[in-house]
Amino acid sequence: MMHHPMHLHGHFFRVLNDQGEYAPLKHTVDIPPMGKQTIEFYAGEDKDWPLHCHILYHMEAGMFTVLSYEGSEIDPEISEAKKNPANNLKKDTWFVWGEAAFLTQMSEGVVTASNTGNILSGIWEADWEGNYDMELTYDRYFNRFFKILVGANITDVRTRGILGIHYLLPLNFRSKLWVDTKGDLRAVLEKKMQMTNRLNIGGEIEFDTGSQWEWVGRAEWILNKQFSLFGDYHSNYKGGAGVLIRF
Repeated sequence: MMHHPMHLHGHFFRVLNDQGEYAPLKHTVDIPPMGKQTIEFYAGEDKDWPLHCHILYHMEAGMFTVLSYEGSEIDPEISEAKKNPANNLKKDTWFVWGEAAFLTQMSEGVVTASNTGNILSGIWEADWEGNYDMELTYDRYFNRFFKILVGANITDVRTRGILGIHYLLPLNFRSKLWVDTKGDLRAVLEKKMQMTNRLNIGGEIEFDTGSQWEWVGRAEWILNKQFSLFGDYHSNYKGGAGVLIRF
């Protein structure tokens, strides 16, 4: 859901649009959210040329590939680097991240480990009296809109297997729908909005045929990239405030 300034080294390319012979000649082109661009270029070089997003952390996360000319003589040092798995540009690296909020009435958070197509996650919410609700899931990523999930829902009163989907709706509403091994169904709708460079607000509503309706409203004031002041009101755990930690 972000813009990507895609840059091709060593070449100028024409952006094919409705301007005909006046189509612009560029070496970097913006790809808008959920958009695409079609380009053409004269393939008159040799060896290897990077193609990548110019936003650094996008590139570091894997938005980087190499355009290679077949039959070219590659520099021996580069050829040797390609054989080293640690330097393999096509290596599908796993990343781990998460966040945890510790409030006066409860704690909540998520921990995720993911590569390109596979996502392992743990989500929890719990009060300080021993009541909790956790989800441990494996998600298979298909595209930016659709994932399937399988895992377990664990609470202080029961444990059940779950199978369902994630789907990204218009206006960036995130939805989740799953059925469990007891025959119950859960539907979740979630939205988060960045109001200023420091303040964001959000909320979540869910319906479970076993536990019925549940909802929460949240507000976050970002202090730095690791810490935020955080508050919410949860229909089950009531209201409170505290700190949110990102890692």
